[in-house]
Amino acid sequence: MKDFHPDLSGDDESTEFCILLNEIYETLMDPERRATYDALAGFSANSINPFMDTSLPADQVFVDEFTCIGCRNCTNVCPSSFAIEEDYGRARVMRQGVDTEDKLQEAIDTCPVSCIHWVTASQLSLLEASMARMERVAVWSLMSGGGGGRDVFNVAAAQFSLQRSYV
Repeated sequence: MKDFHPDLSGDDESTEFCILLNEIYETLMDPERRATYDALAGFSANSINPFMDTSLPADQVFVDEFTCIGCRNCTNVCPSSFAIEEDYGRARVMRQGVDTEDKLQEAIDTCPVSCIHWVTASQLSLLEASMARMERVAVWSLMSGGGGGRDVFNVAAAQFSLQRSYV
């Protein structure tokens, strides 16, 4: 933690990292916040699989990067929300809540491969964590038949079940 302290590093990324660590620490030390986190993350006996829970609003947007073909349609419709990743050439949601629901729905409706989805906040958390662990390849490789066939929704649901098995 000392290496990343804003007073020592002078780096903006280190400052953001320290803020994140402090938020994590506060969450883990507060019994109510910890219980909420454990329930959402699947580390509680009363956790409900977020992919089976219909009580939460699906008000977040997620791009299944294994399905995305990098057409840029979503970035044209909602440039404040979507961007194309430089490394893999696929769309990604960069900011939530900046475009209207109607504009986001337009991006979803006009996506040629239906890779953009409405999800709940807890689903988004699991999906993003799963995407971070899955090996990705460039979109040109996917279009030539390599690296496809992955379902991030199944991986995220399986990860929740695995976390729940440790309770």
